[in-house]
Amino acid sequence: MPLTGHLLIFAEPEQKMKQHSFELVNPIPLPLSQLAPVPELFTRHSPIHGQPHVSRVIIHTFILTKALGLEDYALKAWAAAYIHDLGRVDDGVSPEHGLYAVGKVQDNPELKTLFEGCGVKEKDWTEIFFAVTHHCLEEVPLEHPCRTLTALLKDADGLDRVRLGGLDPSFLRFPLSVSLIPYAWRLFRNTRYLARPGQDYFEILWPVARQLLQKET
Repeated sequence: MPLTGHLLIFAEPEQKMKQHSFELVNPIPLPLSQLAPVPELFTRHSPIHGQPHVSRVIIHTFILTKALGLEDYALKAWAAAYIHDLGRVDDGVSPEHGLYAVGKVQDNPELKTLFEGCGVKEKDWTEIFFAVTHHCLEEVPLEHPCRTLTALLKDADGLDRVRLGGLDPSFLRFPLSVSLIPYAWRLFRNTRYLARPGQDYFEILWPVARQLLQKET
């Protein structure tokens, strides 16, 4: 599906998702408990940008790559989503935190080994690190070779802006991302107090996220 610029459409948070068959499947060869970073991996773990947020971004990443027919990007998109907020030092506007997250991976051989054990290749890191660095910066040109992965991360991350009280659909890049806004609201509202962050958080989140998606489609 071709990428678009910002979409000037607005959706009510409680409306049903537009007609499309969304699926949530795990494309990563890891147990569910290892698909999201534990709190200890964050420079500063917080309720706004910590494990629950990153876990929801990973959920949105899996749904989007499948729905857009971008399964070849699923592994790199998961790695980028996993990493993207690890380097935050506060919850404010921080154009540098993507770069800080890249540094966390470069300084943590065990973390890099986790991704490479799942199939991430050395040549993939340039694209992953670019997407992570630029997910909090200005828009990447349509013709840029890293545009697709960066757009996936920006939209998956953007969908969880509902946790901040609202989401302007014009910030999203894919039309299908706009269709997922009602699901993003329900995922956040139904799981915000689901469990304490920790090793088993994503494993607890997963069945609830799948059930909520099945109710939407």
